[in-house]
Amino acid sequence: RPYGTPSAPRQTIPSSIPAGAVVEVHGTTYDAPSSAVASQGTVSNPVFIRGVDYASRPKFTNSFGINGAYAIIENIHFGPANVTDGEFGFGMVEGAANHHVAVRSSEFSGNINRAGGAAFGTWQYGGNSTLEYIVLDNVYIHDIGNPNDTADQDAHGITLNGRVRNFWITHSEMARTSGDGIQINGGDGDTTRNNI
Repeated sequence: RPYGTPSAPRQTIPSSIPAGAVVEVHGTTYDAPSSAVASQGTVSNPVFIRGVDYASRPKFTNSFGINGAYAIIENIHFGPANVTDGEFGFGMVEGAANHHVAVRSSEFSGNINRAGGAAFGTWQYGGNSTLEYIVLDNVYIHDIGNPNDTADQDAHGITLNGRVRNFWITHSEMARTSGDGIQINGGDGDTTRNNI
């Protein structure tokens, strides 16, 4: 079923979403695709992946990512399936086509494991592509890792690696991460990679 309707909905998010499409996710929990979804959005026809509203936002319990451009993700909760889950959160990597993505009115939660939060860019990235024009607006990031752990969990709310450019966080709140609220990694031998 290429297109869903209220009377005959899809049961999955498409692996590739055409320009101008709106994917509306209903329900309480959703096992999101484990590989990144390709957005074919344009400046005049962005792609939307959204819950109906913030109050009834669905929870994505798998790692979720976007490859592509001009995508808006809103009213989604990214979090663990249970207290032992270690594979969840949101992420994007460098790529010539990866730019102009917004995550807004959403929530990122965790558990006592090191997983969760949002990661942008690739650790020790060695190429020339970038990840650019990313906005997190009105997001709540909380309870990732164990703040009382005496070891260094590196359980961060947001991690920026590799070649990330033009990244904004606005009108947002972070609380109770055992690592940093935001960790910016310049990468080996390239202290100019990130332009935040």
